[in-house]
Amino acid sequence: MQLAPDYETYQKIFWHQSVAAEHGVDPVTVLESYCIDLGKWGSLNMHYQNNLLDHTEPDYAQKYQYFTGLQDKWRNHFQEEYSSSKSDLSGDINF
Repeated sequence: MQLAPDYETYQKIFWHQSVAAEHGVDPVTVLESYCIDLGKWGSLNMHYQNNLLDHTEPDYAQKYQYFTGLQDKWRNHFQEEYSSSKSDLSGDINF
């Protein structure tokens, strides 16, 4: 949990690898830049996906807005960061 001690850090890493992968960057390389291997990433996913939102809690709507706000923040951040990167997955194929 030290590598992603809170939900915001988790979302930052999640969206970094997700958007980078859309631009041809290996998502494992992104995880490694945060000193996280696939096993640790799996554990972080289990922790943050299973323990944060319980729709039966009275503050669910407030928490949901907070969490979706963080998702939007980091998705937009990395989409902007990679906006000038173009992936050409077939550029080295000769027909």
